[in-house]
Amino acid sequence: MFTRLRQFLHINIRSVQLNRFSSFQAAILVFLISLLSTTVVVWRWEQYRITTERSRISNIAYDYANNIQRSVESTLSVTYALSALVHEYQGIIPNFKTVAQDLLPLYPGADALALLPGGVVEEIITLENNDVAINYNQLEDLHQTKEAAIAKYKEQLTLTVSFTSRKNFSDAIGYLPIFLENDQRKPEFWGFTTVKIHFPEVLKDIHLEKLEDRGLAYQLWRIHPETQQKQIIASSSVSIINNPVEQVLNISDANWILSLTPIVGWNQPSRLYFNFLWGLSFSLMLATLVKLFFDSKVHAFELEKIAYFDSLTGLPNRRLLLYHLEQIIAHTQRSNTKAAICYLDLDNFKAINDHFGYKAGDYLLVRIAKRLQKFLRLEDVIARVSGDEFVIVLKDLSHIEEVELILERIMEAVTTPMVFDSKDILVSASIGVTIYPQDNSSINTLLNHADRAMYYSKKNRKGSYTLFCELEQTISQSPSQ
Repeated sequence: MFTRLRQFLHINIRSVQLNRFSSFQAAILVFLISLLSTTVVVWRWEQYRITTERSRISNIAYDYANNIQRSVESTLSVTYALSALVHEYQGIIPNFKTVAQDLLPLYPGADALALLPGGVVEEIITLENNDVAINYNQLEDLHQTKEAAIAKYKEQLTLTVSFTSRKNFSDAIGYLPIFLENDQRKPEFWGFTTVKIHFPEVLKDIHLEKLEDRGLAYQLWRIHPETQQKQIIASSSVSIINNPVEQVLNISDANWILSLTPIVGWNQPSRLYFNFLWGLSFSLMLATLVKLFFDSKVHAFELEKIAYFDSLTGLPNRRLLLYHLEQIIAHTQRSNTKAAICYLDLDNFKAINDHFGYKAGDYLLVRIAKRLQKFLRLEDVIARVSGDEFVIVLKDLSHIEEVELILERIMEAVTTPMVFDSKDILVSASIGVTIYPQDNSSINTLLNHADRAMYYSKKNRKGSYTLFCELEQTISQSPSQ
């Protein structure tokens, strides 16, 4: 029993703290901490998911961009084949029409091949056999001049893109400048070999449309070198959203950009709401469990308190008193000091109850308990053992005279009038005292001796105290002896 009591006394302070810091407050605190933590976790997980998704889409964009670049450059390479023929025949390709018709099917997306001596269309073969562009000067076209001039100036293949009437479909023309040796064996600008590429046919084998099947919106675009405006070359039926993944393609010394975004967006609010609701539910569940745990602990502490403390005065009861006596006696033996066990009974308490009522009696007991606690030292112990009976244990005493001084203060505390319902209540106390180790008895015997001394005072001189050792002398000297 005492082992469990030690545990209770050890955690009794925590019990008081738990009562002050209610289970509801603890649950609210845990709920807020948990909700904050789960919100941070959900947010970081969402950021991690977006980062992972961007990495995945970036890999897809890289693969598609490489395929697009290879496809376009492969079709553009037909201009080099024509250039070789121009160099071989010094500017005049015999049977150009036959050669061009044989070459066109070999280059997917190629719509027309042309020779432009001096920048003027001299020969052109299209898939539709349309020769309306004969004698057309590309270097004088306001829409083509800059890029054709750039090709001539840089002496490298240059690609120009123009819109058609079909949405998102564009035509592109590749200009390869050709320089032939003149009579002085110096390179001299001859003109261009060109290929007209039609989108999206050139990208047919890339299967951009499958990106939509994979939940991705796409846009292939570039910045027009003259207008500096965004020029869309190909795009999905679904518009891309903000912050796309972008992959740069370098085609003929020009940058094209492939932009990809998820069709449903990056954040996916429904997923966020679900995860947040999960965090909210988890936090509520955790807070409920914490409240139940704290309530059970507080309830257990209250039961312990009922078992060891008086419900009216809050003082230790007889059960806890026995524990304190065990500890005090052990301490007294180790420290070679004395302890006084004082049994106190209020005189005429029943009469006060009968006259003023039970509320007055309870009020009196509570006030007496508080007064006694105030007059006693911190190391002393006071307990309520029955209706109007208290036991006071004084420890670390050197002389019996110390006991008498403390008892005088106790008598003064009890006899000071108290006011209840505007009426003065006067009460006195009879006290019996036994001294340990002078009375070297067991705990129960010590209490019994103090009780006997108290009843002697109550019977012979109310409002006073009697030492058990004096009572023994009185009994031994009585005539009956």
